[in-house]
Amino acid sequence: MKKLIRLLALMLCVMMACCGMAAADEYVYKLPLVDEPTTLTVYMQMASGSQQLMETLNDSPTIKKLEELTGVHVEWTCPPIGDDGTFFNMLIASGDYPDVFVAADEISRYPGKVDGAIADGIIINHNELIEKYAPNYLAMFNAQSANDQLAMKTDSGVYKMADNGSNVVRGKQHTGMIIRKDWLDALGLEVPTTFEEFTNVLRAFKENYDVVVPFAFAGFSDYFITNGNVLSAGYGVTWDTFILDDEGKITHSYLQPGYGEFLEMLAGWMKEGLIDVDNINRTHDDCRKLFFAGQTGVIEIGNWETQEVQQLGKLEDEKFEIAPVSSLRKAEGEEIMGYSNVLGRPGGFRYFISTSCKNPELAMKWIDCLYDPQINLLNTFGVGDLGDGTTTYVIKENGEYDYSDDLRNNPDFPFATYRLLHYIQNLTTQILDSMELAQYNAQINLDCWDVWTKNVDDSRIVPGAIELTADEDVLVNEIMTEIKTYMSELALKVICGEADVAAWTEAVAGLEGMGINDAIAAQQAALDRFNAR
Repeated sequence: MKKLIRLLALMLCVMMACCGMAAADEYVYKLPLVDEPTTLTVYMQMASGSQQLMETLNDSPTIKKLEELTGVHVEWTCPPIGDDGTFFNMLIASGDYPDVFVAADEISRYPGKVDGAIADGIIINHNELIEKYAPNYLAMFNAQSANDQLAMKTDSGVYKMADNGSNVVRGKQHTGMIIRKDWLDALGLEVPTTFEEFTNVLRAFKENYDVVVPFAFAGFSDYFITNGNVLSAGYGVTWDTFILDDEGKITHSYLQPGYGEFLEMLAGWMKEGLIDVDNINRTHDDCRKLFFAGQTGVIEIGNWETQEVQQLGKLEDEKFEIAPVSSLRKAEGEEIMGYSNVLGRPGGFRYFISTSCKNPELAMKWIDCLYDPQINLLNTFGVGDLGDGTTTYVIKENGEYDYSDDLRNNPDFPFATYRLLHYIQNLTTQILDSMELAQYNAQINLDCWDVWTKNVDDSRIVPGAIELTADEDVLVNEIMTEIKTYMSELALKVICGEADVAAWTEAVAGLEGMGINDAIAAQQAALDRFNAR
């Protein structure tokens, strides 16, 4: 009996020792991340405009504080501002990768995206590291709905590490048309909602105001036109993308009967001079300048620009007033148009560890610390007291953070530019509702959201979370590059009166021979995999 008791006692001691070893091996998040200063190399784009304020990211007080807190010094590799992807492609071709990629745009363009980059030996599958060393990220991930969690993994189950977006703007259409409301009032006209009403308003602007063109936009494929598809949705199409049909299956806009009607409408506007051929080469900034100068009556903007547009317009004309215009319809109605890219659930990807990284455990710990709410506050609002009598943020009575007047009223730079010295957007992981509400608190912002979002959704848009395999990606790109080049050139000819709609109809009939059905099949296979998750 005594021998049995001794044996049980020995087994209990062994079990307790094993449990103690397991507990000792379990990672517990704390700062700093290392006992001795350590260096990581990180690829990341600098925000456009920030180069006016700092030569490198390590000049930012925020980055300096991040290094102090984590014990990790970062050597940054940054592509030139405005780079078209060439820098990243050359970096990949070199085979000499940084430890960490902060590269949402670049990886999204890579054949097969995340899974393709893993298969090609550029980045690692970081799932095991996340499970061991990313408690902050997992807390964010586990707080999402089941559907959102599906969108936050690839088809093969790899976690997508990105930001969690903002609850304030979720479900809203964030871009749209604005119109000179003071001109409408002077002419006794209402804000148009149908194509017919909009056409009549453009005619009135052309007849009564000294405009260069009544409606100015930066090309038919420009983001501000295609994000909400405000001109094409009423005809059941987008400019040049795959869409979902009535049964939720993949098809393409070119194949829809409404596309020819859409082109006829634009051709009529071009013939009357309501739009002009310069739209093809005009930039978004060009359109804004025409709008401020009273040389156009309608432009497309994002809601982040709305207050600025209203303020700058009043500097040119004290009567200047704007109003939002909804996606146009053939006739008055309340039916939902499903071609609007409303801001949706999380599901993008941003942070990756390369196969060249010699310390992937530390790399994951560093990425995970970005999901620490306090580190997110640092990367959003900066360090606070700068030691020179100024501060980057204030804390309001309700406990919310806000940017300080020192940042907002800098004499040398506009606030949107100057805050980039302290706001490191690519390292933020949760867009704070308080910040969004402060940015969009003007009535004109709320009006734009209401009008642009009314009776539109993304039910006909192919989900952005679907993932083509590398082979599918190559196939679709090869087919659609040729098709889009051919069809977009023909569409412009129809709009400019150099070809008729019959030529478009004939070209559509030939798309099967160019392989469009194979491209649709590849997209459908990706959608089926997504739906089966």
